[in-house]
Amino acid sequence: MALLIVKLIIWSICVFIIGTLFVVMVRRLYMQRRYLVLDSERVRCAHVFEAVAGGEMPDRSVHLRPPGSPGWIAMEEALFKALDAGANRALVLRWFDDLGYVDQYIYCLTRSKNRWDKALAAKKLGLIKCARAVPSLTGVLGADYRDTRNMAIFALGLILDKATIPNLIGALRDSVRNDEEVSIRVVKSSILAFGADALPYLIQEARNPLWKARAAVVDILVELAFPAVADTFIGLLEDTEQDVRAKACKGLGKIRCAEATARLIKATQDPFWVVRLHAVKALGLIGDPFSVEFIGARLEDQNWQVRKTAAEALGVIGRCAYAVLLDVYLKSTDSYAREQAADELERAGVMSGFMDYAISIDLMAQGLGASDPLAQGSTASSPVQTQGTLMPPGVYLSIAVVLGSYKPYRVREALEAFSSGEYTPQQLDQVMSGLIKIRDLGG
Repeated sequence: MALLIVKLIIWSICVFIIGTLFVVMVRRLYMQRRYLVLDSERVRCAHVFEAVAGGEMPDRSVHLRPPGSPGWIAMEEALFKALDAGANRALVLRWFDDLGYVDQYIYCLTRSKNRWDKALAAKKLGLIKCARAVPSLTGVLGADYRDTRNMAIFALGLILDKATIPNLIGALRDSVRNDEEVSIRVVKSSILAFGADALPYLIQEARNPLWKARAAVVDILVELAFPAVADTFIGLLEDTEQDVRAKACKGLGKIRCAEATARLIKATQDPFWVVRLHAVKALGLIGDPFSVEFIGARLEDQNWQVRKTAAEALGVIGRCAYAVLLDVYLKSTDSYAREQAADELERAGVMSGFMDYAISIDLMAQGLGASDPLAQGSTASSPVQTQGTLMPPGVYLSIAVVLGSYKPYRVREALEAFSSGEYTPQQLDQVMSGLIKIRDLGG
């Protein structure tokens, strides 16, 4: 009996293997034939692009094929190819509509049990920008499957029906509540596509009690960067959540809102480093000279990222900020702050320019240099072209004032550090001499 059972098991396994191989072979033959038919249908549909480009209307008796058949697939590919090639969108949509593709996509979207079919149908409706499908697309925003929802959101962002903006805002709210990062990115992208039309809804949603929803909305407003949202950003500087305050600072910097300078200066004292970082970065972009002192104070922030951003912000402001950077380099006991200040000064080339200018002033005072209108005083309006950079003389005067407040040996140490061996000892002596003369010119 045991032997019989073993034989039955072996025969069952053999039959199963043979049956499986038979099914695989039959399927392979079927697919090969299907691909051959599909290739022939593609050849048959090759004229579609020319027909669409020539303004020809679809003929259902010639082109209509059963959904899912090789002819259906080939015609669909041809129409999408025409669409990608820049054919008249309204005419291509007419072909999709008259040949039953739109109805089939909507049917799959609303009736299919397969979530992948539903998602693909939503994507295709978006690609052809089918306004007729908007009710169906908004109807699946509450679908159980995230893939279907995301594709419907993607499609609505392509169709751009303004009436769907509230639906997308609701989808954003739901995605944030469920911590669906991928969905949040998809919704943001779709809302961004509406541009200024989405502003009223976004500004209203910025008051959502859920801070993550507010933060997501501010992200979109920052990307849109419309000056009209300045008041919203300013109001959010008082938000209870640090992430929202930081994003509001970022937005104010992006739109260069000078009216927010005082509020951003206050934000540089925020207890959370990420808020301070975006506040000093925003102030650098705005470039108000009044903020230079407060940005400079952040060069000694307890967080290294804030210190780095403060130095970069001063470098962006330039001119009136160079003296602050130099003062930090000379007096700070924080090695990282000094390093950041030096990096920005070297990146701007301002110290090399100052040293060249100081040498030229000293040479002219000795009667050895060519005539230079800038030697007549710091009020000259022409900039100074040096090997370092192009700067107005007032910048060099402000640098000279800072250097003049330190002892000569300390100044020489700093100049030697910035010169990196490019200046001889004699030239450094001329720089020191020229420094005094520049200060005198300023007096």
